[in-house]
Amino acid sequence: MLLKGMRLLAMLTAAAIAVVLAVHLGSQAPKPGRVLSWPMASSSAAPAPTASPPHASLLPQASTHPAANDPLSALRAPLSTVFDHLNADTKATAAGQYAILQELSQALRNRIDGFLKWIADKH
Repeated sequence: MLLKGMRLLAMLTAAAIAVVLAVHLGSQAPKPGRVLSWPMASSSAAPAPTASPPHASLLPQASTHPAANDPLSALRAPLSTVFDHLNADTKATAAGQYAILQELSQALRNRIDGFLKWIADKH
């Protein structure tokens, strides 16, 4: 029993440390140096018209709004793009599945009609 209690205490301590580290690292402003981040649009630069590549919707769009103090504000534009793409994929998948279900429904209806006709002809 003591071993189970110690194991539970160790897991709870590890989870608490992970949460504290995640909150601490997420709330700090990035320091100069090697930082991977999304590109931010310059307010003085005018966008030049360019031909978009075929998968341009998959690329994150730079925000023209100044970043808020929220640590997750830099993720809003990329996540919005990802969710829009996911919604489009889900819609296409649902349409395909609906077509398959209609075909299966029609095939099952034909089988049942054939079976009932066979039963009616026998009796």
